[in-house]
Amino acid sequence: MTRVRAWTRPAEFLVYVVPVGDDVPPPELASYMRLLQRHCVLPLRSLTRPGGYAAELSPFRGLSWTGSGSLRFRFVSVAAERIDMCNGEDVHASHRVMGVLGLCHCPSLAQSTGLQAAYVQFQASVRRFPALLVHKLFAFEHTFEDLRAVQEYERLDDLVMFPMDHELQGTGESTVSLHLQVVMNTLAVHIVMSLESAIRSVTSSLAVASNLTLTTDLDSAGREDLASVLLDVRVEPQVTHDAQCSPLVLSRDERNEGDSFHAVSTSDTRLSGSLFSSPSALSPLGAGTAALKPTRYTSRRKRQDARREKLLGDYNVLVSCISGAMHHYVIAIEMLREEERHSGGSPGDALWLAAALEGYVYCLYTESQDKFSAELVEKASEAVAFYANAGTTELESLFIENLGCPSAKSSF
Repeated sequence: MTRVRAWTRPAEFLVYVVPVGDDVPPPELASYMRLLQRHCVLPLRSLTRPGGYAAELSPFRGLSWTGSGSLRFRFVSVAAERIDMCNGEDVHASHRVMGVLGLCHCPSLAQSTGLQAAYVQFQASVRRFPALLVHKLFAFEHTFEDLRAVQEYERLDDLVMFPMDHELQGTGESTVSLHLQVVMNTLAVHIVMSLESAIRSVTSSLAVASNLTLTTDLDSAGREDLASVLLDVRVEPQVTHDAQCSPLVLSRDERNEGDSFHAVSTSDTRLSGSLFSSPSALSPLGAGTAALKPTRYTSRRKRQDARREKLLGDYNVLVSCISGAMHHYVIAIEMLREEERHSGGSPGDALWLAAALEGYVYCLYTESQDKFSAELVEKASEAVAFYANAGTTELESLFIENLGCPSAKSSF
Protein backbone atom coordinates (compact mmCIF):
# COMPACT_ATOMS: atom_id res chain seq x y z
CA MET A 1 0.00 0.00 0.00
CA THR A 2 1.36 3.41 -0.97
CA ARG A 3 2.25 5.54 2.00
CA VAL A 4 0.26 8.77 2.25
CA ARG A 5 2.43 11.64 3.46
CA ALA A 6 0.37 14.14 5.40
CA TRP A 7 3.21 16.65 5.83
CA THR A 8 3.71 18.16 2.38
CA ARG A 9 3.79 21.94 2.86
CA PRO A 10 7.61 22.30 2.49
CA ALA A 11 7.33 20.61 -0.92
CA GLU A 12 4.52 22.79 -2.27
CA PHE A 13 4.89 25.80 -4.56
CA LEU A 14 2.61 28.57 -3.27
CA VAL A 15 0.39 29.89 -6.05
CA TYR A 16 -2.23 32.59 -5.55
CA VAL A 17 -5.40 32.31 -7.61
CA VAL A 18 -7.31 35.54 -8.24
CA PRO A 19 -10.49 36.33 -10.19
CA VAL A 20 -9.86 38.93 -12.89
CA GLY A 21 -12.23 41.19 -14.76
CA ASP A 22 -15.86 41.63 -13.85
CA ASP A 23 -17.24 39.52 -11.04
CA VAL A 24 -16.71 35.82 -11.63
CA PRO A 25 -19.87 33.98 -10.52
CA PRO A 26 -19.12 32.00 -7.31
CA PRO A 27 -20.23 28.64 -8.80
CA GLU A 28 -17.88 29.06 -11.75
CA LEU A 29 -15.02 30.19 -9.52
CA ALA A 30 -15.50 27.16 -7.28
CA SER A 31 -15.58 24.91 -10.34
CA TYR A 32 -12.33 26.37 -11.67
CA MET A 33 -10.66 25.90 -8.29
CA ARG A 34 -11.72 22.25 -8.22
CA LEU A 35 -10.21 21.81 -11.67
CA LEU A 36 -6.92 23.29 -10.50
CA GLN A 37 -6.86 21.12 -7.39
CA ARG A 38 -6.97 18.05 -9.62
CA HIS A 39 -3.54 19.09 -10.85
CA CYS A 40 -1.95 20.07 -7.55
CA VAL A 41 0.41 17.07 -7.75
CA LEU A 42 2.23 16.46 -11.04
CA PRO A 43 4.53 13.42 -11.24
CA LEU A 44 7.83 14.34 -12.86
CA ARG A 45 7.65 11.26 -15.05
CA SER A 46 4.46 12.64 -16.62
CA LEU A 47 6.23 15.81 -17.75
CA THR A 48 8.06 16.24 -21.02
CA ARG A 49 11.76 16.70 -20.43
CA PRO A 50 12.93 19.79 -22.37
CA GLY A 51 14.91 19.12 -25.51
CA GLY A 52 18.63 19.65 -25.04
CA TYR A 53 18.32 19.44 -21.27
CA ALA A 54 21.79 18.97 -19.75
CA ALA A 55 21.53 17.18 -16.43
CA GLU A 56 25.20 17.83 -15.65
CA LEU A 57 24.52 21.58 -15.64
CA SER A 58 21.53 21.37 -13.34
CA PRO A 59 21.90 22.73 -9.79
CA PHE A 60 19.45 20.00 -8.81
CA ARG A 61 21.82 17.07 -9.17
CA GLY A 62 19.26 14.59 -7.89
CA LEU A 63 16.50 15.68 -10.27
CA SER A 64 15.09 12.73 -12.18
CA TRP A 65 12.52 13.21 -14.93
CA THR A 66 11.74 9.50 -14.81
CA GLY A 67 11.81 8.97 -11.05
CA SER A 68 9.08 8.89 -8.45
CA GLY A 69 9.27 12.59 -7.56
CA SER A 70 6.48 15.09 -8.06
CA LEU A 71 5.92 18.82 -8.25
CA ARG A 72 3.30 19.96 -5.76
CA PHE A 73 1.27 23.16 -5.82
CA ARG A 74 -0.67 24.87 -3.08
CA PHE A 75 -3.38 26.87 -4.80
CA VAL A 76 -4.79 29.61 -2.58
CA SER A 77 -7.89 31.44 -3.75
CA VAL A 78 -7.67 35.02 -2.54
CA ALA A 79 -11.36 35.45 -3.31
CA ALA A 80 -12.47 32.70 -0.93
CA GLU A 81 -9.79 32.55 1.76
CA ARG A 82 -8.05 34.84 4.17
CA ILE A 83 -4.29 34.75 3.87
CA ASP A 84 -2.74 33.73 7.16
CA MET A 85 0.70 35.27 7.48
CA CYS A 86 3.18 34.09 10.10
CA ASN A 87 5.89 36.21 11.63
CA GLY A 88 9.07 35.45 9.67
CA GLU A 89 7.34 33.02 7.31
CA ASP A 90 9.41 34.03 4.27
CA VAL A 91 12.34 32.19 5.82
CA HIS A 92 10.78 29.20 4.01
CA ALA A 93 10.69 29.19 0.20
CA SER A 94 7.38 27.29 0.33
CA HIS A 95 5.79 30.30 2.07
CA ARG A 96 6.86 32.69 -0.68
CA VAL A 97 4.50 33.37 -3.55
CA MET A 98 5.93 31.60 -6.60
CA GLY A 99 3.07 32.07 -9.01
CA VAL A 100 -0.18 33.90 -9.66
CA LEU A 101 -2.97 32.52 -11.81
CA GLY A 102 -5.79 34.80 -12.88
CA LEU A 103 -9.20 33.28 -13.56
CA CYS A 104 -11.43 35.06 -16.04
CA HIS A 105 -15.02 34.06 -16.85
CA CYS A 106 -15.44 35.40 -20.37
CA PRO A 107 -19.29 35.49 -20.43
CA SER A 108 -19.17 37.79 -17.39
CA LEU A 109 -16.91 40.36 -19.04
CA ALA A 110 -18.43 43.68 -20.01
CA GLN A 111 -18.76 44.02 -23.76
CA SER A 112 -17.16 47.46 -23.67
CA THR A 113 -13.93 46.28 -22.05
CA GLY A 114 -13.59 42.59 -22.83
CA LEU A 115 -10.72 40.20 -22.39
CA GLN A 116 -8.08 42.71 -23.46
CA ALA A 117 -8.90 44.98 -20.50
CA ALA A 118 -8.91 42.02 -18.12
CA TYR A 119 -5.46 41.06 -19.36
CA VAL A 120 -4.12 44.59 -18.82
CA GLN A 121 -5.58 44.56 -15.31
CA PHE A 122 -3.93 41.22 -14.55
CA GLN A 123 -0.54 42.30 -15.88
CA ALA A 124 -0.59 45.50 -13.84
CA SER A 125 -1.46 43.54 -10.72
CA VAL A 126 1.30 40.94 -10.95
CA ARG A 127 4.00 43.42 -11.94
CA ARG A 128 4.75 44.05 -8.28
CA PHE A 129 5.87 40.44 -7.88
CA PRO A 130 9.50 40.42 -9.05
CA ALA A 131 10.12 36.76 -8.26
CA LEU A 132 7.19 34.98 -9.86
CA LEU A 133 8.18 31.79 -11.61
CA VAL A 134 4.88 31.78 -13.46
CA HIS A 135 1.92 34.08 -13.99
CA LYS A 136 -0.88 33.34 -16.42
CA LEU A 137 -4.40 34.55 -17.01
CA PHE A 138 -6.78 31.66 -17.69
CA ALA A 139 -9.76 32.75 -19.79
CA PHE A 140 -12.59 30.24 -19.55
CA GLU A 141 -15.63 29.76 -21.81
CA HIS A 142 -14.40 31.85 -24.69
CA THR A 143 -16.51 31.34 -27.80
CA PHE A 144 -13.70 32.05 -30.32
CA GLU A 145 -16.35 33.59 -32.61
CA ASP A 146 -14.48 36.84 -33.28
CA LEU A 147 -11.51 35.57 -35.28
CA ARG A 148 -9.83 38.97 -35.44
CA ALA A 149 -9.97 39.29 -31.65
CA VAL A 150 -8.68 35.74 -31.23
CA GLN A 151 -5.69 36.56 -33.42
CA GLU A 152 -4.96 39.59 -31.25
CA TYR A 153 -5.24 37.53 -28.08
CA GLU A 154 -2.77 34.98 -29.42
CA ARG A 155 -0.06 37.64 -29.19
CA LEU A 156 -0.59 38.00 -25.43
CA ASP A 157 2.11 35.78 -23.94
CA ASP A 158 0.51 35.34 -20.52
CA LEU A 159 -3.02 34.59 -21.69
CA VAL A 160 -4.34 31.05 -21.93
CA MET A 161 -7.77 30.67 -23.53
CA PHE A 162 -9.84 27.60 -22.82
CA PRO A 163 -12.52 26.19 -25.11
CA MET A 164 -16.15 25.82 -24.11
CA ASP A 165 -16.58 22.97 -21.66
CA HIS A 166 -17.93 19.74 -23.18
CA GLU A 167 -17.88 16.30 -21.62
CA LEU A 168 -15.92 13.69 -23.54
CA GLN A 169 -17.98 10.54 -23.63
CA GLY A 170 -16.51 7.54 -21.84
CA THR A 171 -13.39 9.33 -20.61
CA GLY A 172 -14.52 11.04 -17.43
CA GLU A 173 -12.81 14.14 -18.81
CA SER A 174 -13.92 17.29 -20.58
CA THR A 175 -12.41 19.57 -23.19
CA VAL A 176 -11.42 22.01 -20.43
CA SER A 177 -9.90 19.42 -18.07
CA LEU A 178 -7.74 17.93 -20.82
CA HIS A 179 -6.61 21.37 -21.96
CA LEU A 180 -5.77 22.32 -18.37
CA GLN A 181 -3.72 19.15 -17.94
CA VAL A 182 -1.55 20.08 -20.92
CA VAL A 183 -1.22 23.67 -19.70
CA MET A 184 -0.25 22.68 -16.15
CA ASN A 185 2.33 20.18 -17.38
CA THR A 186 3.87 22.87 -19.56
CA LEU A 187 3.91 25.38 -16.70
CA ALA A 188 5.50 22.83 -14.38
CA VAL A 189 8.41 22.29 -16.79
CA HIS A 190 8.76 26.05 -17.15
CA ILE A 191 8.96 26.43 -13.36
CA VAL A 192 11.75 23.86 -13.06
CA MET A 193 13.75 25.41 -15.88
CA SER A 194 13.29 28.93 -14.48
CA LEU A 195 14.52 27.81 -11.08
CA GLU A 196 17.56 26.14 -12.61
CA SER A 197 18.40 29.21 -14.66
CA ALA A 198 18.02 31.55 -11.68
CA ILE A 199 20.28 29.50 -9.44
CA ARG A 200 22.93 29.08 -12.14
CA SER A 201 22.99 32.84 -12.62
CA VAL A 202 24.06 33.22 -8.99
CA THR A 203 27.16 31.14 -9.64
CA SER A 204 28.18 33.25 -12.62
CA SER A 205 27.62 36.41 -10.57
CA LEU A 206 30.33 35.41 -8.11
CA ALA A 207 32.88 36.78 -10.56
CA VAL A 208 31.23 40.18 -10.20
CA ALA A 209 31.27 39.88 -6.41
CA SER A 210 35.01 39.22 -6.43
CA ASN A 211 35.56 42.65 -7.99
CA LEU A 212 33.54 44.50 -5.37
CA THR A 213 35.36 46.24 -2.57
CA LEU A 214 35.03 45.19 1.04
CA THR A 215 32.80 48.17 1.78
CA THR A 216 30.44 47.55 -1.11
CA ASP A 217 26.92 46.75 0.03
CA LEU A 218 25.89 43.83 -2.11
CA ASP A 219 22.23 44.38 -1.23
CA SER A 220 22.33 47.69 -3.08
CA ALA A 221 24.34 46.50 -6.07
CA GLY A 222 21.37 47.15 -8.32
CA ARG A 223 20.31 43.56 -8.87
CA GLU A 224 16.58 42.99 -9.19
CA ASP A 225 16.70 39.77 -11.17
CA LEU A 226 14.79 36.61 -10.37
CA ALA A 227 17.73 34.92 -8.64
CA SER A 228 18.33 37.83 -6.28
CA VAL A 229 14.72 37.81 -5.16
CA LEU A 230 14.35 34.04 -4.92
CA LEU A 231 17.45 33.93 -2.73
CA ASP A 232 16.52 37.00 -0.68
CA VAL A 233 17.74 36.45 2.89
CA ARG A 234 16.61 39.74 4.38
CA VAL A 235 13.97 38.09 6.53
CA GLU A 236 13.99 38.82 10.25
CA PRO A 237 11.37 38.09 12.93
CA GLN A 238 9.25 41.10 13.79
CA VAL A 239 9.59 42.58 17.24
CA THR A 240 5.83 43.02 17.45
CA HIS A 241 3.24 41.09 15.53
CA ASP A 242 -0.25 42.23 16.31
CA ALA A 243 -2.21 40.88 13.38
CA GLN A 244 -2.10 37.14 12.86
CA CYS A 245 -4.42 37.21 9.88
CA SER A 246 -4.21 39.78 7.12
CA PRO A 247 -6.95 40.91 4.74
CA LEU A 248 -7.11 39.31 1.34
CA VAL A 249 -3.69 39.94 -0.10
CA LEU A 250 -1.50 39.38 -3.09
CA SER A 251 1.37 41.82 -3.32
CA ARG A 252 4.17 42.10 -0.79
CA ASP A 253 5.31 45.44 -2.13
CA GLU A 254 3.81 48.48 -0.42
CA ARG A 255 4.65 50.80 -3.30
CA ASN A 256 1.65 49.92 -5.49
CA GLU A 257 -1.56 51.68 -4.81
CA GLY A 258 -4.59 51.60 -7.03
CA ASP A 259 -3.97 48.24 -8.68
CA SER A 260 -6.56 45.52 -8.64
CA PHE A 261 -5.09 43.64 -5.69
CA HIS A 262 -2.62 44.57 -3.00
CA ALA A 263 -0.98 43.04 0.01
CA VAL A 264 0.97 44.15 3.02
CA SER A 265 3.20 41.48 4.50
CA THR A 266 4.33 41.36 8.10
CA SER A 267 7.62 39.90 6.94
CA ASP A 268 10.35 41.80 5.11
CA THR A 269 10.63 40.61 1.53
CA ARG A 270 12.61 43.49 0.08
CA LEU A 271 14.79 42.81 -2.90
CA SER A 272 18.23 41.54 -2.16
CA GLY A 273 21.09 42.03 -4.56
CA SER A 274 23.56 40.03 -2.54
CA LEU A 275 25.16 37.06 -4.21
CA PHE A 276 25.28 33.49 -3.11
CA SER A 277 28.57 31.90 -2.17
CA SER A 278 29.74 29.44 0.41
CA PRO A 279 33.04 28.90 2.18
CA SER A 280 32.40 25.19 2.24
CA ALA A 281 33.98 23.01 -0.42
CA LEU A 282 30.92 20.79 -0.09
CA SER A 283 28.66 23.25 -1.86
CA PRO A 284 28.66 23.01 -5.68
CA LEU A 285 27.51 26.62 -5.86
CA GLY A 286 30.24 27.82 -3.54
CA ALA A 287 33.12 26.98 -5.83
CA GLY A 288 33.51 30.58 -6.92
CA THR A 289 34.14 31.71 -3.36
CA ALA A 290 37.79 30.77 -3.66
CA ALA A 291 38.23 33.86 -5.80
CA LEU A 292 37.32 36.04 -2.84
CA LYS A 293 40.17 37.07 -0.56
CA PRO A 294 39.67 35.94 3.06
CA THR A 295 40.02 39.51 4.31
CA ARG A 296 37.06 40.51 2.16
CA TYR A 297 34.88 37.64 3.28
CA THR A 298 32.98 39.54 5.94
CA SER A 299 30.81 38.23 8.73
CA ARG A 300 27.81 39.71 7.01
CA ARG A 301 28.65 37.85 3.81
CA LYS A 302 28.99 34.61 5.74
CA ARG A 303 25.55 35.11 7.26
CA GLN A 304 24.06 35.72 3.82
CA ASP A 305 25.76 32.64 2.41
CA ALA A 306 24.54 30.44 5.25
CA ARG A 307 20.97 31.60 4.77
CA ARG A 308 21.13 31.08 1.03
CA GLU A 309 22.31 27.52 1.56
CA LYS A 310 19.11 27.02 3.53
CA LEU A 311 16.99 28.44 0.70
CA LEU A 312 18.78 26.27 -1.84
CA GLY A 313 17.80 23.30 0.28
CA ASP A 314 14.21 24.50 0.11
CA TYR A 315 14.24 24.73 -3.68
CA ASN A 316 15.69 21.23 -3.92
CA VAL A 317 12.78 20.00 -1.80
CA LEU A 318 10.32 21.78 -4.09
CA VAL A 319 11.62 19.84 -7.10
CA SER A 320 11.75 16.53 -5.19
CA CYS A 321 15.56 16.41 -4.86
CA ILE A 322 15.71 15.27 -1.25
CA SER A 323 19.36 14.18 -1.36
CA GLY A 324 20.41 17.56 -2.75
CA ALA A 325 18.30 19.32 -0.15
CA MET A 326 19.95 17.44 2.71
CA HIS A 327 23.34 18.38 1.29
CA HIS A 328 22.48 22.09 1.45
CA TYR A 329 20.77 21.85 4.83
CA VAL A 330 23.80 20.17 6.42
CA ILE A 331 26.03 23.00 5.20
CA ALA A 332 23.50 25.64 6.25
CA ILE A 333 23.04 24.22 9.75
CA GLU A 334 26.78 24.13 10.39
CA MET A 335 27.23 27.72 9.23
CA LEU A 336 24.10 29.03 10.95
CA ARG A 337 25.09 27.44 14.26
CA GLU A 338 28.31 29.43 14.12
CA GLU A 339 26.47 32.65 13.29
CA GLU A 340 23.94 32.06 16.08
CA ARG A 341 26.74 31.57 18.60
CA HIS A 342 28.67 34.63 17.42
CA SER A 343 25.58 36.84 17.61
CA GLY A 344 24.72 35.67 21.10
CA GLY A 345 21.48 34.09 19.93
CA SER A 346 19.99 36.97 17.94
CA PRO A 347 16.36 36.35 16.89
CA GLY A 348 17.24 36.48 13.19
CA ASP A 349 20.01 33.90 13.43
CA ALA A 350 17.84 31.70 15.65
CA LEU A 351 15.01 31.88 13.12
CA TRP A 352 17.16 30.82 10.17
CA LEU A 353 18.80 28.03 12.15
CA ALA A 354 15.39 26.73 13.22
CA ALA A 355 14.16 26.87 9.62
CA ALA A 356 17.21 24.97 8.34
CA LEU A 357 16.70 22.34 11.01
CA GLU A 358 13.05 22.04 10.02
CA GLY A 359 14.04 21.53 6.39
CA TYR A 360 16.49 18.83 7.41
CA VAL A 361 13.82 17.18 9.57
CA TYR A 362 11.44 17.16 6.61
CA CYS A 363 14.05 15.36 4.51
CA LEU A 364 14.54 12.78 7.26
CA TYR A 365 10.77 12.42 7.47
CA THR A 366 10.40 11.74 3.74
CA GLU A 367 13.12 9.10 3.86
CA SER A 368 12.14 7.46 7.14
CA GLN A 369 9.60 5.11 5.57
CA ASP A 370 7.61 5.16 8.82
CA LYS A 371 10.61 3.97 10.82
CA PHE A 372 11.70 5.52 14.10
CA SER A 373 14.49 8.05 13.66
CA ALA A 374 16.44 9.24 16.69
CA GLU A 375 18.11 11.92 14.57
CA LEU A 376 14.73 13.23 13.45
CA VAL A 377 13.59 13.56 17.07
CA GLU A 378 16.81 15.30 18.06
CA LYS A 379 16.78 17.80 15.21
CA ALA A 380 13.05 18.47 15.58
CA SER A 381 13.53 19.30 19.26
CA GLU A 382 16.32 21.69 18.35
CA ALA A 383 14.18 23.40 15.73
CA VAL A 384 11.34 23.93 18.21
CA ALA A 385 13.77 25.45 20.73
CA PHE A 386 15.29 27.86 18.21
CA TYR A 387 11.86 28.93 16.93
CA ALA A 388 11.00 29.75 20.54
CA ASN A 389 14.24 31.72 20.91
CA ALA A 390 13.38 33.68 17.78
CA GLY A 391 9.92 34.52 19.11
CA THR A 392 8.20 33.10 16.02
CA THR A 393 5.43 31.25 17.82
CA GLU A 394 3.33 30.73 14.68
CA LEU A 395 6.10 28.93 12.83
CA GLU A 396 6.89 26.94 15.96
CA SER A 397 3.25 25.89 16.33
CA LEU A 398 2.92 25.02 12.65
CA PHE A 399 6.04 22.86 12.82
CA ILE A 400 4.77 21.04 15.90
CA GLU A 401 1.39 20.55 14.23
CA ASN A 402 3.04 19.00 11.18
CA LEU A 403 5.10 16.72 13.39
CA GLY A 404 1.86 15.62 15.01
CA CYS A 405 0.32 14.36 11.78
CA PRO A 406 -0.24 10.57 11.77
CA SER A 407 2.49 9.74 9.25
CA ALA A 408 5.06 11.94 11.00
CA LYS A 409 4.26 10.50 14.42
CA SER A 410 5.39 7.09 13.23
CA SER A 411 8.93 8.43 12.87
CA PHE A 412 9.10 9.24 16.57
